[in-house]
Amino acid sequence: MTWEQSSSSSIPPQRYVLIDAGYFIGRQTRWWRPRASPRRRWGIYKNNPTTENYSKYIHSCAKELKKDIGFLKFRINNSGFGKPDTKIIVCYDGVQGKIKRLDKFEAYKAHRNAGSEFKSEDGSIPDLRKNFIEYGYDPSSLVSFSPKSRMTDWSSLYEADKEADDLIAEKVLSILTDRASHPNPKILIISSDADLWQLWKYTDPSTPKTFLGNTADPSDPIVPTSILFHNMKEIITPDSAMESLRTTKSSKSGTYSTSLPSWSLYADLKSITGDNSDNIPGCPDTGFARASRLITTYQGLEYIPDEYLTICFVADPKYISEKLEAWRAENNYTYKYCIETYGNFCKSLMKQEIKKIWGEDYLKIKDIVGDQGFVSTNYKPHCLTYREIIKLPFDC
Repeated sequence: MTWEQSSSSSIPPQRYVLIDAGYFIGRQTRWWRPRASPRRRWGIYKNNPTTENYSKYIHSCAKELKKDIGFLKFRINNSGFGKPDTKIIVCYDGVQGKIKRLDKFEAYKAHRNAGSEFKSEDGSIPDLRKNFIEYGYDPSSLVSFSPKSRMTDWSSLYEADKEADDLIAEKVLSILTDRASHPNPKILIISSDADLWQLWKYTDPSTPKTFLGNTADPSDPIVPTSILFHNMKEIITPDSAMESLRTTKSSKSGTYSTSLPSWSLYADLKSITGDNSDNIPGCPDTGFARASRLITTYQGLEYIPDEYLTICFVADPKYISEKLEAWRAENNYTYKYCIETYGNFCKSLMKQEIKKIWGEDYLKIKDIVGDQGFVSTNYKPHCLTYREIIKLPFDC
């Protein structure tokens, strides 16, 4: 069965394409390559700031935007969504879209435009739609204002206090909830933001469809491929995305594989591992393998015991080493016994070779070293805050 097939394939699909307008911002990096026309025209204008030179700069930007729109259409058609009845919606970041998240975590996306003239004190961002208008395009339909332009039935979504991700998540939920109008929904989301993958929680067979309320037909469930993603390189299905997350590790006990148990826990995973694109640090030194094991074991961030998200920093290595060595000598334990019983960290602390240990390891030796020698930080409260920021739709 291909991604285009589903259990309700006899019902004509209702196709939607939801475009994260951040795509255009990403494409604009190509405009500033060494030999790109906009870069060259901008340099000319800066050296000789005349109206004519500025108009030439804007014209060169318009030509590049036309190419970007054409490439977008090509990808949509190539993905099987270039049908006449497909509804295509461009979702824009609101100028104050990230402020609600900044209220919860002030470093949210702080690395973006850090040295730019567009950086604002309150966290607001420039309105991309104004750029499009200046380039001669209607931001609602991405059609040129030129009389010769062909009209499209594209539309757009914009709310000043919401990010594009929020608008996409809300639109997906509204489509899937209205089963009377969308008995066989097919949604293609064009975005390189993997945070949106959590929307598969709405199509995950292992997740109860509580969001459907009384409109759901238990005999006609929403299938996983009702939502697909495209990062402008390839189509991403739930299976291919999960495969990209799967990690295989080797240990003394053998090889094991870790994966995410459910897409409903994706925000939990990202809150622990962190997200560099949004400047979310997560829990230090916690990779996907450890985070996924914790989530799989405890089925949610809030249920993970604090010690597993606590790091104990060695403040007095000499004190800790002396305490452990005295305990080892008193009990006539070998280093091998300490390693096999407690873990490698135990010998490393004795030899003063490491600067930090996990909270669960500290609990193993707490009765030996007491409350001294370590400074502990519990990152679970931070991770809970990060999850609020990552989770879609955002609940302020």
